[in-house]
Amino acid sequence: MTDAATRTQLEQDWNEHAMYRIPKWFEFRSQHKLYAHYRKSFVVWRASGAEPEVLQIYQVADIQLSPRRGASLILAPQLGEHRLGRTDILVSHTPIEIPEGDLFIWMSAYTNMQFTPEIYDQPGSPRSLHMPFMIKTRSNPTKDLQAGATYMHSVSDFREGFPGAGI
Repeated sequence: MTDAATRTQLEQDWNEHAMYRIPKWFEFRSQHKLYAHYRKSFVVWRASGAEPEVLQIYQVADIQLSPRRGASLILAPQLGEHRLGRTDILVSHTPIEIPEGDLFIWMSAYTNMQFTPEIYDQPGSPRSLHMPFMIKTRSNPTKDLQAGATYMHSVSDFREGFPGAGI
């Protein structure tokens, strides 16, 4: 078994090999881990002035596990025309750029899954499979927020950071 630092370096090498044809991948510097479970929602937003511009809200529609393909998430758009046509996003181990642009998303090759309550501190909350996924953005929104950059947060984290945004 390899240690965490070695696994992280291996995964970074795999991703860079897979993404060598996409120069934008190498321009992005901020990588984050988010945790998903069935029906959890995430806000994709763009920094613009004092208040963020919400581009889309995605909800986890399914979690899939395969011995040959690994782990994947199905993210279903919840806003606008996308919701009607429902162009879901398959998040697998190969990074992809989301339709709103300027944000890459993928499943980590080393995934630690847990079957725990959806809301940890709420007794009786239904249990769900929780698993991490990764995003890569131009900058870290908590340290170096850039106007025009695209970011992704869970709905609860977004509301905490932007209470007046109306979500």
